[in-house]
Amino acid sequence: MLDPLDQILKEKEKTINDWIEQKWAGLKPVFYLSCDIRHAGYKIGVVDANVFPAGFNNLCSNFSKETASAFHSYFEQYYPQAKNILIYAEEHTRNKFYFKNLIHIKNLIEKTGKKVQIGMLGQFMTNSKLVANVENQQIMIDRLSREQNQISANGFIPDLIISNNDFSFGLPEIFKDITQEIIPSPLLGWHRRKKSNFFTYFDHLIDDFSALIEMDSWFLKPMTLSINGIKPDEKDSFDMLAKAAEEVLLKTREKYEHYGIKQEPCAYIKSNSGTYGMGLIMVSSSEDVKSLNRKQRNKLFASRSGEISSYLVQEAVPTADFYSGYPLEPVIYCVGKKDVGGFFRIHESKNEWESLNAPGMTFSCLCLHQLNEPHETLFLDCKQKESLVRICRLMGRLASIAVSEEAKSSF
Repeated sequence: MLDPLDQILKEKEKTINDWIEQKWAGLKPVFYLSCDIRHAGYKIGVVDANVFPAGFNNLCSNFSKETASAFHSYFEQYYPQAKNILIYAEEHTRNKFYFKNLIHIKNLIEKTGKKVQIGMLGQFMTNSKLVANVENQQIMIDRLSREQNQISANGFIPDLIISNNDFSFGLPEIFKDITQEIIPSPLLGWHRRKKSNFFTYFDHLIDDFSALIEMDSWFLKPMTLSINGIKPDEKDSFDMLAKAAEEVLLKTREKYEHYGIKQEPCAYIKSNSGTYGMGLIMVSSSEDVKSLNRKQRNKLFASRSGEISSYLVQEAVPTADFYSGYPLEPVIYCVGKKDVGGFFRIHESKNEWESLNAPGMTFSCLCLHQLNEPHETLFLDCKQKESLVRICRLMGRLASIAVSEEAKSSF
């Protein structure tokens, strides 16, 4: 479906761009986001959106330049007076890949002419500054402190705080009622945000977009239901999840039959908040939900920030793209209104139906341009790659609108 869809997008490019600009009316775009996209050959859609994205270190040099340019434009439009910027980092990890992500964000923001430091609460730091070497790069993270209504990091007083921390555990006391703005807003943190809110806005947006290009919106989004009030020790909760799974599977099966798709549908049951790949299982029938064993139930209710009571039941979109026999999925990054590129997530021990956002995942380049750095991976030979990348970047722009609508409703 990609090439025909891409052709429609080319033919209606001006109409689509005008429509997108109209959708931005009255909205302030969130600072940045990433979205996971699944392409099944017969459909494509955003299956998750993260408002506090890591992984910037996986962007190639060309996409990194696009990102730095988009950072500059965002600061010029919304924060022209901000000279000193603090990146607020996750507390829970000393993962070298996360550190590389922080280094890359810092370097890209510094290219805009800003002074940048990285800080965290420092609950587990023995000194006021953490210094670590990551593959010949040094990272310095300062412990944050507060004086009156201002945050500082070893004497560095930021004009603006950019959070790369998803606030899973809520807004720390140190940030309450400070004079400096935090972007993206802590109100979009996982202690408060629900994925179902994003999909409500995104689904409506895709419905409008599909009408514009005269296409069934099912081709551009997964079916999604939200279920609240779930308790791990109550049979009624599993009956509710089973009923929702049955509804999603039935409607998906009807679409398969209508469009001649010869396969059986599956669905994901996943936490309605971000859980780093936890709180997620796949089912192919309502009976699968009712007959979950203890290990599967533990996986479903696993969380790093307390008990989960709200879930999504979402149509599983199998990936049609592989590299050396391994399934892959695109991840797209946006800054403000701009899509700035992305990469492919690959997993050697998963199949085409399973979530690839799991331990053991690797990343490779998504770009179409010639790569100059020898360490960067050559472009993956996935199906209809040029159309795939263009459509994914458009999906990222639409996701950015939906998240910005979500943000507006949160304030």
